[in-house]
Amino acid sequence: MARQPAHETLERITATCTAQERLQLTEWETYEIFRQWQIPIAPCELVGDPSEAAAAAERLGGPVAVKIVSPDIGHKTEAGCVRLNVEGPLEASAACAEVLANGRSYKSDARIDGVLIQRMAPSGVELIVGGLHDRSFGPVIMTGVGGIFTEVMKDVTFRLAPVSEEQALLMLQELKGYPLLTGVRGKPPVDLKALARTLVAISQLVANWPQLGELDLNPLIAHEQGVIAVDGLVTLR
Repeated sequence: MARQPAHETLERITATCTAQERLQLTEWETYEIFRQWQIPIAPCELVGDPSEAAAAAERLGGPVAVKIVSPDIGHKTEAGCVRLNVEGPLEASAACAEVLANGRSYKSDARIDGVLIQRMAPSGVELIVGGLHDRSFGPVIMTGVGGIFTEVMKDVTFRLAPVSEEQALLMLQELKGYPLLTGVRGKPPVDLKALARTLVAISQLVANWPQLGELDLNPLIAHEQGVIAVDGLVTLR
C-alpha cells in the first residue's frame, strides 16, 4: 500500500534530522509538515537572496515577516535574524540582506538554508497548542488561550491524541478564557469549527509521529474567518 504524502513528508524530514544529528526542525521543515497535515499556516516562501525576497514579498502582498532559516540558529530573535511588519519589496530585500549578515555574524559556521518570507497574520485570539509523547500516557495534545491566561492563570487543558472534533470543542469549552473565543466587548466570535478541526489535525500529527519529542505552536491565531499557525517549534526525541 502506497504511503500518503503526509506520512512521506514526516518520514523524509525526520530522516534528514537524524542523518544530520539534530533534534530541532527548522521553521521551514515544520511548515512543510503542517501543510501536509492540513494545519493552516500564514502564506510563506523560502528564498535565497535579497532579490528573491523582494519578489516573494510582492507576490505575498501586505506586510511580511523576514526570518532566517538555519538548523544552527535556534534563537533567531536573539541573533537579530527576525524582522516583522516589513512593507514592500525594497524593505524585504534590505531585511533579507540584514538577517543573512546577522546570521553569519552570530555563527560564522552556521548552515543557512535560506530566508523565510511570511505574510503577517491577521489579529485575533492567540492560543497555544502543544503536543508530546508522554512516557506513561503516550501521545498527548494540550491547548490554552495565550498571553496572561497561559502564563499566569495556567489556563490549559490536555487530551490523549488523537482527538475528535467533538473532543476538541470540549477542550476549548474547559478553558477559563473560552469567552474570548465566543466574542466579548463587541469583538466577533472566532470560527470555532475551524479551530476544532485544526486541533484534530495537530492531534493526528502527534499521534502518527513516534519520533516526536515536543511540538510547540505559539501562537495559533483564531479569528472569525479561520485559524492561522504563525510560529512552530518542533523537537525530536
